[in-house]
Amino acid sequence: MTAGFQVSESRYRSLQDDGQPPELVLPQPDAPELSVGSGGVTEQAARIAAGYIAHGLDITGCRRMQRMSSPDPVAAGPADEPVTPALPSRLAARVLVLDPDDRVLLLRYDDAPPNGRHWSTPGGGLEAGEDYATAALRELSEETGWADVTLGGEIAVASVTMEYDGRLVAQHERLYLARTDQPCRPLADVAAMHATDRIAAWRWWTLAELTSTTEVIWPAGLAGLIGTVVRPT
Repeated sequence: MTAGFQVSESRYRSLQDDGQPPELVLPQPDAPELSVGSGGVTEQAARIAAGYIAHGLDITGCRRMQRMSSPDPVAAGPADEPVTPALPSRLAARVLVLDPDDRVLLLRYDDAPPNGRHWSTPGGGLEAGEDYATAALRELSEETGWADVTLGGEIAVASVTMEYDGRLVAQHERLYLARTDQPCRPLADVAAMHATDRIAAWRWWTLAELTSTTEVIWPAGLAGLIGTVVRPT
């Protein structure tokens, strides 16, 4: 990636024996993780926001976090001290689609920085009234043209700091497993949809290709996650 933004390595855990979904952190700008919710954000987050403003990204719709009060008026600082904008949240669902030979379907996005060019699983944001599983199936159908794929279980959860619709967001995702019985199954007539969503290409990847590629894959640890799915321990 360019303009000072880099993709960090993902961290994930496969499903544990207690059945709880793992934590999966997707590639994000080279910066500390941000706390989204009560408690505010750090000075580093403010510098990240400033960098996004410099690249023309809108953060004016971000929720503003008030500084925590202190009984010590000196420690509290000036009353007019600026507050730091927190990131707006976006909920999303994605699908890890495998064919009979355990190839995975990925879509390519040729985005400008900070997201940059990358390959990702099918999926997208939740619409009003949707749950994650419903959104996952809808997005899969829209992006592939397939209406006959059965959604499997949830295999990971993720958080990613990324640009969406011209501003920086904290995207919270759930990843589901699905399979097709056709090797390297072609997509249906979805060219118009791909053009609208700026999907530049699609292809099936083997596990070996994912492990050796120099392309940016979101999440960067996807090969390892697939390994736990096809060869569970």
